[in-house]
Amino acid sequence: MPDISEWQGQLTSTEVQSLKSQADFVINRVQYGSSYEDLYHTSNESLYVKYGVPFGSYDYATFTSTATAKAEADKFYQRANKNTKFYVLDFETTSMSSTAANAAVKAWYTEMRSLTSKKLIFFIRTSHLQPHTPTRHGKVLMPSGLQITPRSRRFRSHCGNIPVAIIYLR
Repeated sequence: MPDISEWQGQLTSTEVQSLKSQADFVINRVQYGSSYEDLYHTSNESLYVKYGVPFGSYDYATFTSTATAKAEADKFYQRANKNTKFYVLDFETTSMSSTAANAAVKAWYTEMRSLTSKKLIFFIRTSHLQPHTPTRHGKVLMPSGLQITPRSRRFRSHCGNIPVAIIYLR
C-alpha cells in the first residue's frame, strides 16, 4: 500500500501508470491538519483517476479539540478528490487526554459521516490504540504488528516499521 504525500513529490504519468501494476490501491495525503494542504495531492489524484489507480485520501490529524476536529474534517472533505474510494483519519500523535482524544475523533467521524457515505478508516499507532480507540468501531483489519514494505524507495511509507492498526469506522 503506497503512502503518497508531498515527500514523494509530484508524480509523473509514467510513475502512476506503473503503480497500477505494483499495488491494489494507494493512500494519498490531502492535508497535515486543516491549516496545511499537501502540495501535490490534487495533481497526483488527477493522475490516479486518469490511469484508473484506486486510491484513498487521508488527513494527518493535528486537531486538539472537538471543535478543531470538526473543522479539520470539513476542510479535508472539501479538499479531497471525490473519486476517492475511502477517507482515512491518520491519528498518530496527540497531546490530548484519552477522554478528549476520544471526543475529538468522534467529532471528526460524525462530521465526515454527515458529508459522505464512503468508508471511513481510522489509522492509529498501536501505542495509542487502547486510550484513543473510538467507542463505535468495526473490526481491526490488520494485525497490530503490521509492517509496511515498500516496493520502491520512492513510495516508502512515512510510517516505516511502526506497528499500526487500521480500523473501519461505521
